Amino acid sequence: MCRLLGYIGAPVSLSDLVFKSDQSLAVQAYSSNTQNFLNVAGIGFAAWQNNSVNPRVPFSYHSTDLPMYDRNLQRLTEKITTNCAVGHIRATGYMPGSSNIITIPNCHPFQFRNTDIVLAHNGGLSNFDAIKLQITNLCHEQYSLEVQGNTDSEWIYALLMSKLGEKVEARSAAEIADATLNTLAEIRAVRESAGINTHSAANLIISNGKCLIATCFTYDFGCYDELVNQAVLSPEMHSLWYSMGNQFGCFNGHWTMKRDEGEDCSSLVLASEPLTNDTSTWVELQKYTMLIVDYSHGQMSLSTREIDV
Repeated sequence: MCRLLGYIGAPVSLSDLVFKSDQSLAVQAYSSNTQNFLNVAGIGFAAWQNNSVNPRVPFSYHSTDLPMYDRNLQRLTEKITTNCAVGHIRATGYMPGSSNIITIPNCHPFQFRNTDIVLAHNGGLSNFDAIKLQITNLCHEQYSLEVQGNTDSEWIYALLMSKLGEKVEARSAAEIADATLNTLAEIRAVRESAGINTHSAANLIISNGKCLIATCFTYDFGCYDELVNQAVLSPEMHSLWYSMGNQFGCFNGHWTMKRDEGEDCSSLVLASEPLTNDTSTWVELQKYTMLIVDYSHGQMSLSTREIDV
């Protein structure tokens, strides 16, 4: 499945997250520790920089090139330091349908015009074509018209934005978290009305540069329509891991999230699997859990919610 990346905290080189660390996002494209196939259907990131011009607008990059051979991506990430970032490497082939098309509009994270909220998704909604029209009808027209690709992920994003409404000013972490839970519940209701009860993962990372919202969630875990799907899909739920501290980087030859003694944690990195060979500082996000990391008041606060939809 796809690979997710999230970061919020002290300024960090984007290259450290995307390329340089032991098990960076780019490394996971071809050498994942938790899955057995390649992620070669596109890469993207959104990265905020507090001291840049118009800091509410993130740097944005999407490409269908392989990240390890993408010189533009490598040079760009070497130049950018970020206070908050969402990254994604896309996989296809685990489900039939139009979502397998490899094109830039299908690359995550998604961001519509005139909003600072982005979303990246690891998973897939089973039999999405059967519920796409219903989900479309639940979305505000302004967001339906913004959809450019043909993935279920972008429609999840459109539904989320519809739940948030047309408010222009920045949304709070609590507002985004509530809208995310409402979005997952709405999709559950649509699936049930269509008689769909098969395994469908919905690991999400959502951010506006001041907070990170992450979900470790699946609909109807363990249920499959066909034996072929059971053979292709991992019997385990897709994972999310996070590490908290004060500075992410390479110290004495070892990549880690460093925590200063006596200091409160000021940074958090989140990924589908740990970004470092040393996993001692990483915590797996519990299944059916939402992680809420809020940095809107200048220091990091962290909370969790149970996802019961």
